Amino acid sequence: EGRRVEKNENNDLEAVFFLKEGASRGHFLCKFLLGEMFYDNRGVAKTNGKYFNQFRGVKLWTEVVEKHVHVPAYLRLAEAWKTGVGVMKIDQAKAFEYYAKATNAHVAGAYSELAEMYEKGSGGMKKDEAKAAQQYQFSVEQGDDKAKYHLGNMYLDGRGVAKDKEKGQQLFNEAVSKGYSNALYHQAILFSRTAKGTDVFKAIGMLNRAARQGHPKAKLQLERIKSGEQIHDDEVKELNTKKDNRRGAFKLKMAMGRVKEGEGRDQAASPPPQTQGA
Repeated sequence: EGRRVEKNENNDLEAVFFLKEGASRGHFLCKFLLGEMFYDNRGVAKTNGKYFNQFRGVKLWTEVVEKHVHVPAYLRLAEAWKTGVGVMKIDQAKAFEYYAKATNAHVAGAYSELAEMYEKGSGGMKKDEAKAAQQYQFSVEQGDDKAKYHLGNMYLDGRGVAKDKEKGQQLFNEAVSKGYSNALYHQAILFSRTAKGTDVFKAIGMLNRAARQGHPKAKLQLERIKSGEQIHDDEVKELNTKKDNRRGAFKLKMAMGRVKEGEGRDQAASPPPQTQGA
């Protein structure tokens, strides 16, 4: 993992050699880590292609969980079945199964994933917003920022829980202050509507922070701002008039030249619109 030695290709090759030796002797942790190397296409033969290696990684993790309770393997398998990477096809039911096993170890992220499946009705589960809120609450209690954002929206909307704007706002603000990308993006769009004073810089700062976390919509909005296009999002209500929207886009474009990437104030979050969170 590069913790004690330099992380490079030669060291990856050596790590795989020792992991194979350990796995052949029945060490399940070596087998799990070897699966990680195959899945990430590090230190292993590339002749068969990365997809073949990803399949091998999933196979090794599956062998681990057949005989051992191993939460990291549960999480990696759940992600593989959720995304369809390293398996024949996406299987949300299998993803749900592995996330459920991870919750036995009280893993916050696993609770959030289950909650999202209940909220959307995926993974073979019927849509159940009350169960979704319950799972998000378990995750919130362990400080999970994603759960705070989603549960905050549920309280604001009154979905699965009794409507409580104050509690919803508190959770939403906490997710923003902790830098959760969806919350940053959501708040940035709200600030960009007004494009007044410091709100301009707050919006740009939040979009940059979300974009650095890989948030695709934040990256798109930044490109729109630079080109002076209208700010548009399907999930966040549009500004009332095109005139106002053009004014906001123009002010944001001008501000881009005055704000270094990543800067911007992001306090004083305002309530998100009453829609299901992304």
